[in-house]
Amino acid sequence: MPTVAFTDGEFSPVGEMTVGIAAHALHYGTSVFEGLRAYWNADAEEFYILCGMEHYARLHASARMYGKTLPYSVEDLCRISADLLVHNEAREDVHIRPLLYVGTQGSGLWRSGLEESFVIFHVPMSNLYDDEGGQNLPAGTTRASVIELVTSELGMQVVERPVNRGESCCADEVFLWGTAAEVTPVIAVDNRPAAEGRVGAVTKAVRDLYADVVRGRNEARMSWCHPVYRREEREPIGAFAAPMAEPVS
Repeated sequence: MPTVAFTDGEFSPVGEMTVGIAAHALHYGTSVFEGLRAYWNADAEEFYILCGMEHYARLHASARMYGKTLPYSVEDLCRISADLLVHNEAREDVHIRPLLYVGTQGSGLWRSGLEESFVIFHVPMSNLYDDEGGQNLPAGTTRASVIELVTSELGMQVVERPVNRGESCCADEVFLWGTAAEVTPVIAVDNRPAAEGRVGAVTKAVRDLYADVVRGRNEARMSWCHPVYRREEREPIGAFAAPMAEPVS
């Protein structure tokens, strides 16, 4: 598990970080969050943060909708995330979780005078699945990435419309996508076999293509990946362009 996190402008040991039981965010949900993934390529000895700019732009949008302002630019946040992985000497796929929350202690519903805190931490990945439900199609970063890969590299057309349960059961193939789920085959719907109960050729092609992209094995999509350990390939970004500190012991 990681031992260092970034909070309120500095990297600190995780064990020293606390949130009071009376924190406003715990009682009233006054927070916004985002989720990113970073992938370890053992052959290249490199980490790649996937679509960091897009994820952090969405975090900024979430903060604005809530009437809050993030203290760091999108470029700063990408650099901080990369530095965080270096501090923890991470060598496995991780889920990065940035969180802007109101840490003021108190139980009132007031909105003025509240102090905000910002934290970024990461945890090892496990098999996570997310079911958003409904027929709304969220403007997701992974969704846009997969659609781009399917249309540009596999030459397939994507039609966006509601799909009912019956169609899901009778479809040739079914798969889900998401930051946590990546590209996940669906072989049953309501305990009924879907896609003949197997992983189809198209699903496998999309999953394999996505796996190559996120681990930096697709040269055409390297702009989607932010390298962590190869400092000569990392552009100086924003206020955090100074040389990275050595990992916290």
